[in-house]
Amino acid sequence: MSIRFTFIIGILITILACKKEKEAPLPIADFFVEVLNCTNDTCTVKFYDNSKNAITWIWNFGNGKTSFKENATTKFQINKKHTIQLNIKNIDGIDAMKIKDINI
Repeated sequence: MSIRFTFIIGILITILACKKEKEAPLPIADFFVEVLNCTNDTCTVKFYDNSKNAITWIWNFGNGKTSFKENATTKFQINKKHTIQLNIKNIDGIDAMKIKDINI
């Protein structure tokens, strides 16, 4: 009987030890923009990540340039609409995306 009891206790300990860890919070992508300076027909624009639960960032500026930095800077032509896309991932690899149009 003691072998059976030990076996059952061992199974219970194994089941409890294999309990799944809590999932990471879902990512929420967001950003805001600051125009730093403009000269001739271009402006330098800074992008600030305002996302929640992100560990990776991929910016697509719609001008042929991308960045993998949390906060990024690029140049744009004046008097044009630009579509900006930010893709993020959380620690579990779950994606979130934010797209904004900006007018410079």
